Amino acid sequence: MCRPDMDISIKDALAVLRQGGIIAYPTETVYGLGGDPSVADVTEKIAHLKGRLQTKNFLALVPSSKWIYQLAEPVCSLAERLIEHFWPGPLTLVLPASSKCPASLISDDHMVGLRHSPDPICQILLDEFQKPLISTSANRAGDAPACSAEEVEAYFGSNLACVLDGGSRINGIPSTIVKVIDNEYYVLREGAIPVDLIEAVKRNDS
Repeated sequence: MCRPDMDISIKDALAVLRQGGIIAYPTETVYGLGGDPSVADVTEKIAHLKGRLQTKNFLALVPSSKWIYQLAEPVCSLAERLIEHFWPGPLTLVLPASSKCPASLISDDHMVGLRHSPDPICQILLDEFQKPLISTSANRAGDAPACSAEEVEAYFGSNLACVLDGGSRINGIPSTIVKVIDNEYYVLREGAIPVDLIEAVKRNDS
């Protein structure tokens, strides 16, 4: 298992990603599975690991908020306000995808889901990777998301090339997912950020 308190752990994870492999890593909510969305078969590999049919697109983590302007277009004022309030943090924004967005991240209705995690290990990884990173909870389909490296190992064992161990995640609540189009929002999943906080930002943006 790769250890986060050693520089080699991040280097190992980056090597796996750049070779088209899959890693597990901590976020501020739960552990995630990730890969390079520009590699053709990465989404299929992740779907196979999770034991689910690939019937929907995965979300992505980004190294910083500026990436939203590369991967999404247009970015309305409400989306910008939500970013100011909640990024980095447990809010996934589903926005119209830009022409620069990797095809594997674009849904059938031409949307992309993006998040900026404040977890320090995740942030170091993304700062070095400088690409969006596929983000889906580390679990088998139908099971609870892994909240520790040990739980990741229990789910996937040797099927994962690298697991970054960032310790246990206490609450295990995934991110809130909100679709934003033309300054209107639609809650797809309520998670770590309550909907009333989203609504408060919306009212102030009006």
